[in-house]
Amino acid sequence: MGSEPPDPGPNNSNPNFPPLESPFSPTESTGLFDTDEEYVDYLHDLMQRVVMPNAHEWFLISVYAIVFVTGLVGNLLVCFAVLKNEHMRTVTNYYIVNMAVADVLVVLLCLPPNVIVDTTETWFFGAMACHILPYFQEVSLSVSVYTLAAIAVDRYLAICRPLKFHIRASRTLFIVAAIWILSFAIMAPQAVFYGLETHLAGEIIGKPVWMTQCLEKGWSGTTWQRIYHIAKVIVTYIFPLVLMGVAYALVCRRLWSGIPTDETQRHEAGGRSAGHSKPTVINKSTETQLESRRKVARMLIVVVVMFAICNLPTHVLNLIRHMEGFKPKGDMDPHDNGGDGLLVAFVIAHFMTYFNNAINPIIYNFLSARFRKEFQRAFSCCPCVSVPDRRKRPGSASYHRCRDFTARSGNNGVSQTDYRSHDHSTEYLQLSKLGKMNGANNNSTLAVKSGVPTV
Repeated sequence: MGSEPPDPGPNNSNPNFPPLESPFSPTESTGLFDTDEEYVDYLHDLMQRVVMPNAHEWFLISVYAIVFVTGLVGNLLVCFAVLKNEHMRTVTNYYIVNMAVADVLVVLLCLPPNVIVDTTETWFFGAMACHILPYFQEVSLSVSVYTLAAIAVDRYLAICRPLKFHIRASRTLFIVAAIWILSFAIMAPQAVFYGLETHLAGEIIGKPVWMTQCLEKGWSGTTWQRIYHIAKVIVTYIFPLVLMGVAYALVCRRLWSGIPTDETQRHEAGGRSAGHSKPTVINKSTETQLESRRKVARMLIVVVVMFAICNLPTHVLNLIRHMEGFKPKGDMDPHDNGGDGLLVAFVIAHFMTYFNNAINPIIYNFLSARFRKEFQRAFSCCPCVSVPDRRKRPGSASYHRCRDFTARSGNNGVSQTDYRSHDHSTEYLQLSKLGKMNGANNNSTLAVKSGVPTV
């Protein structure tokens, strides 16, 4: 027969595992465990439950991983497509690249720590990261909304006020730099007043368990904090969305109501004064230009709507929290149903914010033929992705990009070329080349479309 197990009395000691001395010994201080082995097993099970993610947390981690990969790869592809291809270097696309850069930085720097915070409800990254990471995430949101507003104003001026709109690369770069500087300035209090704070999360075996949170603590509960956060929501969310709504409403009215743009009227008047005998060509060119601009407007409106929807929960919850509508996450009782509901609300709001960083490239892929073509070309090495061949025979039904060249002779005997394009895209010509061509032959005629962003 084997030896009898030792008497599990409070004074019994196991020679292979010395008892813990009071007040830390559970057998002496709490009486909850008969032996130290039971206490060790309990701690092991407790650490498994606390440290290892449960089913819901694994689901959250998996979804965040998809958002991370999609946001990183998609936004890098956007930058690659625009910077690599000269025909995609339009003002609108430069603004889109600016948003993509901000999204890449947020996905790389802010998303992984946020996943850990949402699953563990504590901050592990130190005081310096507490000042930098939340600040940079707020800067990215500000850059995105102001870039969208700049795109809306750009589209309004290009379509509704073309006579007052002059495209300059220097102006675009200046606006992009101003957006970043303004965003860093507006969000500066976030970096100054954020700090670490510990909260009592509960007790284990009668001992307190503390959790570290990264919160605004320098001016918590003050009137200036409330004023700042109310002003921040107005300046970085409500006002830009109102501006974009008005701009795109005017753009849609001009594009879909049949009201000709100033530029279209100039083209038609020029065609009549030049004595063109084929007004149908002008009408077709006008309709092609309108359809191209309509596609761009649809895509940009979808991007704005998704931004407004995805960032609304975060703004609302943060505003209510700073108005002392409820306590920060670290003060919530995990056994309180209301606290659990608020935790879930914060997790969903955080996810929707990061989801918006990843959704824009998907929108471009579905609503922009040019972006979709460049994305496919980037994955052309993958056998599962097929890139359509644009080189079609002129006699085939799929030959859409046909050009009609009609040679005609001028009064001075110089051969001129009448170039007509039946294409649903915009032809881009560098200004330097245009100047050389005009200087080389003053009698030649050249039709150059305005810089309409194409999709």
